[in-house]
Amino acid sequence: MKKQIIFFSDGEHYQDEIAYYDALIDLKRKYPDDFRDMLIMTPKDRQTQVSVKDYPTLVIMYHQKVVLKVNGDRSKKEIVRHVSKTLDKIK
Repeated sequence: MKKQIIFFSDGEHYQDEIAYYDALIDLKRKYPDDFRDMLIMTPKDRQTQVSVKDYPTLVIMYHQKVVLKVNGDRSKKEIVRHVSKTLDKIK
């Protein structure tokens, strides 16, 4: 797989992840093919090569390299802007 999007959630503090969920809904509408195989991972999932210490974190990998990592307290607009810019760049 050339491109992979992974959302890391701590699985417990959903209220802190609302901006990410809202951004993911908008981004999925704009980039349906890119988000078709998106993974959602929690701290219990250890099957990824991406090191995550802060939750929530949204990662885009391209050819098995991290090309974007957005984490922490961000606005929906900021998340959408960073992800859109990255996805448009690697299309």
